[in-house]
Amino acid sequence: MDGKTELDNLAYACYQCNRFKGPNIATHDPQTGLLTRLFHPRADHWSDHFRLNGPVIEPLTSAGWGTVTLLRFNQERRIALRAELLLQGVYSPLDKPQESPDMQNQGGMRDLHIPPR
Repeated sequence: MDGKTELDNLAYACYQCNRFKGPNIATHDPQTGLLTRLFHPRADHWSDHFRLNGPVIEPLTSAGWGTVTLLRFNQERRIALRAELLLQGVYSPLDKPQESPDMQNQGGMRDLHIPPR
């Protein structure tokens, strides 16, 4: 796809994640300091790179560490919101999350990001 703005090359993301990601396709792994690619929602499986520990998204790989850090998945406010969504049973970070009715017309989601308040 080469980064083209085409439907098959786009992934659903909240405003905050999209803003934090910017044009980056790589970042430094905070564990090693090495340059690493980011999680790729069209090519990677969520569960290979992350796991949930309660409402906290824990990275499992270098790409996971870079993505969690750059996109700030575990900011206090985002953890609190994710905890509430988990309590309500509406948060699904799996490779094939449940689609909400408003997302069904947008082609579904491969990864769920927490929207800003």
